[in-house]
Amino acid sequence: MTTKHVAMPTVLLVLLGAFLAASATAREKYSETVEFSLVLKGEKTLSVSSTSGKIEIRPGVGNEVRLKAIKICSGRNKTEAEDVLKGIEVKMERDGDQIRVYSEYKGGKVNLGFGKIEVIRGFRTLRVDFYLVAPPEMAVGLNSTSGDIDVKGMKAGADINVTSGDCVLSGIGGSVRLSATSGDAIIDDVDGSVEVNSTSGDLVIRTAKGDVDANVTSGDVSVKQVGGRCRIESVSGDIDVTGCRKSVAARSSSGDITVTDCYGAVNVETSSGDVVLTSGNTIRGTHFLRASSGEVTFMLRKGAGCIIDVSTASGGIYGRIPINIESATRHRLKGTIGKGGDKVEIETASGDVRLVLEGQQ
Repeated sequence: MTTKHVAMPTVLLVLLGAFLAASATAREKYSETVEFSLVLKGEKTLSVSSTSGKIEIRPGVGNEVRLKAIKICSGRNKTEAEDVLKGIEVKMERDGDQIRVYSEYKGGKVNLGFGKIEVIRGFRTLRVDFYLVAPPEMAVGLNSTSGDIDVKGMKAGADINVTSGDCVLSGIGGSVRLSATSGDAIIDDVDGSVEVNSTSGDLVIRTAKGDVDANVTSGDVSVKQVGGRCRIESVSGDIDVTGCRKSVAARSSSGDITVTDCYGAVNVETSSGDVVLTSGNTIRGTHFLRASSGEVTFMLRKGAGCIIDVSTASGGIYGRIPINIESATRHRLKGTIGKGGDKVEIETASGDVRLVLEGQQ
């Protein structure tokens, strides 16, 4: 008798698991499209919240916000799917100076036929994709739990929070703030500043007229053509900065750092990885290059000059640049390159330092 009492729940759980697995494999996807529009009455911000699904925003003409929402679910048959889709309510409403767009699931529980055992409908695939057209002068505020974000041509800034999904922002006027937990991000052509906090995912920023400030826990970072200063921190991942008009500060705990053709002071440091700096035509501001475990390569453009100070704890110093040497030992070199100028200071704990002219290998 004891054995039977212990086995019954196990058999029931096996049957339930088999039922859910069979249900999942037998399900087909169904969808329903709903459309809304609202004429603006002074609202300045478009606020969209999504728990599961894509958000896409494009600029439009006129003074209204248009929404096409596609509700998607899976079901064992059309009747079941239609019942689920009816439980998904899409809302577009005014809230102060905002237009708010979101969805709610009003469904309850589904009886699987095992007496009192009920399973919440969350085991079905539920998703709502939002496609919006809005006046470009509206600011954008987005919150997405699971789904990709794609915004183009909005001219009053964007404030984005995404938990799991990729993000593409292009042609944004004003500033961009992005907080991402898991997913890649591409930010292109921003009139203002860019601020990014990312836990996991690669980040690409191309053409920002203001400052760039990025903190990435795990992922590579590529930044090109920044009109302001650039500050990047990464725990694990490579950093590549090209064409920053002002100062560059980059730090990585584990990853390579490459800086090319920047026009202000440079301060880069990696705990585990290599550093490569290719100077601009003129070196402006003090440059600090540090690598705890890795090599540092400093490539100087033809005609550029600087004061050089190189030190390495257990590495060599190599180069084919004409230097007016002030002092030199195996692990330390100080001198002047060309007509001098601002200072370039290089330090490595374990790694070589290479000084090369443009065009040299």
